[in-house]
Amino acid sequence: MMVEEKKSLSATARLTFLSALTALAISIGVIESLVPPPVPVAGFKWGFSNSVMLMILLLLGRKEALTAAWVKVMVASLITGRFLSPSFFLGLGGSLSSVYLMSILMKRKFGLIAVSVCGSFISNLVQLLLAASLFVGSVKIFYLAGYLISIGAFTGLLNAIIAYGGLKWLKTIGMLS
Repeated sequence: MMVEEKKSLSATARLTFLSALTALAISIGVIESLVPPPVPVAGFKWGFSNSVMLMILLLLGRKEALTAAWVKVMVASLITGRFLSPSFFLGLGGSLSSVYLMSILMKRKFGLIAVSVCGSFISNLVQLLLAASLFVGSVKIFYLAGYLISIGAFTGLLNAIIAYGGLKWLKTIGMLS
């Protein structure tokens, strides 16, 4: 189903679709940054905009998803006043690494849930590595790893479910064949 979608859209339709989905991801990211975190971990966000990244990967491909991830982090950080802050760099590293790994796993025919959970894992790992090396200067931040990976597995599952529902809805309204 998804391979045909990648090839059947004109360049203009692809760009329009990518723009709409990227705007949705930005909106979700901005809203998430305004809602207090449900857990007492500094900088924690649910990452529901990653469900849109999954959809972009499936429908348009790696290059478009990496572009959307970069634009999402840039624009959302400008809107929220976090541009070039530590959370900007952590978000950028996490988003790009997540999309890249998810694209590799999708090529290897992993299921949507596995792809999403692995994407969440690599995002958390990269963010911890960046935080330890650039901002905290200590590996003690890795004490949070178990906690973040557990929550990340749950949010990865939720993102896969949301992405699947979004794809199903797009098909229902006739946007996908």
